[in-house]
This record gives sequence, C-alpha cells and structure tokens, in this order.
Amino acid sequence: MAWAAGGVGVMVRLSEVAMGEAARAWAEATCRDQDVPLKVTDAQTVEQVAALLATTAEEARASKSA
Repeated sequence: MAWAAGGVGVMVRLSEVAMGEAARAWAEATCRDQDVPLKVTDAQTVEQVAALLATTAEEARASKSA
C-alpha cells in the first residue's frame, strides 16, 4: 500500500513482471547485505529447503480446512 500526501492509503497493483523484478531485487539486496549466496547449489541443502517448504505448505492447507 502506498500512502498519498493526505495520509490516505492507496492500493497499488503491480504487474507480474514488475512484481518479479521487485522480488528479484529484494532477494539480491538481502543476500548481499547478509553476505550469503544468491543461489544454492548444494544438493543436500536444496533437499532440506524443499522439505521445509513442503511441510509449511501442508500445514497452511490443514489450517485453512480446519
């Protein structure tokens, strides 16, 4: 949400391309600021992250159906 001069919130809808570019820029800056690599190539790490994301997605679906 962007804020107008009078303090009233204004919703801004980004295109998919613009949102992708903003997300990419955020990820690059965050990784640079934390001195971590932007891309992970270690297979074990990728598997662990995939398992964490899958668990989180399953938990989110379960909480919505409860």
